[in-house]
Amino acid sequence: MTNTAGAISVGGWQPRPHFIQRVGRAYRLAIESYKGSSIPRWLSFGPRTADIHTVLLAADDRTRALLADPGSSYIFYGMDNLFRDSVALTSTYDEALSGQARNCLESLQELCKAICHHPETFDLADPEALLARLDDTLGVRLDFPNPFPGEAGLHTSRGIVSFRALQAVFQAWRLLDVCKMADGAKVLEIGAGMGRTVYYASRVGLTNYTVVDLPATLVGTSCFLAAVLGEDAIWTLGDPPEEQAGRVRLVPPTWLDDNPERFDVALNVDSLTELRREEAERYFFDLQRRVRVLLSINHENNWVRVRDIARILKIDVPTIRSPCTMRHGYFDEIFLFSACTPVQYASFLLRMRWLALRPFSIVREMRWQKALAKLGPLLGSDAGVGDNPQRTDGAQTQLEGAPQPRRT
Repeated sequence: MTNTAGAISVGGWQPRPHFIQRVGRAYRLAIESYKGSSIPRWLSFGPRTADIHTVLLAADDRTRALLADPGSSYIFYGMDNLFRDSVALTSTYDEALSGQARNCLESLQELCKAICHHPETFDLADPEALLARLDDTLGVRLDFPNPFPGEAGLHTSRGIVSFRALQAVFQAWRLLDVCKMADGAKVLEIGAGMGRTVYYASRVGLTNYTVVDLPATLVGTSCFLAAVLGEDAIWTLGDPPEEQAGRVRLVPPTWLDDNPERFDVALNVDSLTELRREEAERYFFDLQRRVRVLLSINHENNWVRVRDIARILKIDVPTIRSPCTMRHGYFDEIFLFSACTPVQYASFLLRMRWLALRPFSIVREMRWQKALAKLGPLLGSDAGVGDNPQRTDGAQTQLEGAPQPRRT
């Protein structure tokens, strides 16, 4: 009999006052580092994040409540299932919770098929047996920490297994393999979301790790990694520079502009194809100068594919490309920058095109923000941070990782 028992985490992690001050300081410094050069994208999602910005700057009891229970807000919206509508859905409807558990078991089966030897011998109906197989392959005992309340997924003896956690295990495994290819273990991740991949990467021995992400997202990453690795395991803006060694560094995109540091491997998942066009090009252009290998796991439903960015920038880079075994519609691409001639400076025409694209991107962001402001009450996102989630119609919220309806 297939074991697909669903469960919802109760959390329990509470940030200490000193940590709250660190997070608030890092958030403020990250915002100030932009110097008004562009509309802050992390504030461009209308009513969903307006209250979050105010609460983070306050550094008071409301901040503590937000950090301890991010699922009561939208701070992880678009990056994880731990946001208000999704939490309300799985906590209200048993069918949604059981469906989430089934999806997670299917993802666990796919993960074992992707990275383990002789998957035909597995008992695919037994999650505990599948986890034991993964232990043997990775050389570590996997666990699934759930420091925050509201996380839904498959119940196991090692914690509640969520869709994103399984993706993170796969990404850490791919990252380890690519680090061996690059003959180095200094990692730069562009867009880490909650930070699950960072956690599993540390479990398999990748500890020289830097995360670049938007200021509000870095708040969530800080909280998750502090809860599962310890507050002293991370370094954020405002911390003493001499404390960086041995810690996971969490920095905003502007940090790259001021720091010429080089890395062995860069990881980008669900990010480059989601950015403004000029932002994606700038990231790719910068990465080819500072990293030896780029591992990209992105879909191809937006304005351009990741491999097209190299063509646009006229970077002739050897690429290893294949469909991602864990996510339908995604591609696993390895860009071997160490084997190509770096483009040291953008051409004049390229710089002019970036400048020309910026006003259109800003206008597009402003229109999107106004549209969300009007739709906010209809989406149920006009309530303040920390309010009890309202009952959500299951037809209105699509759980991440759930099979998409077929078109007839």
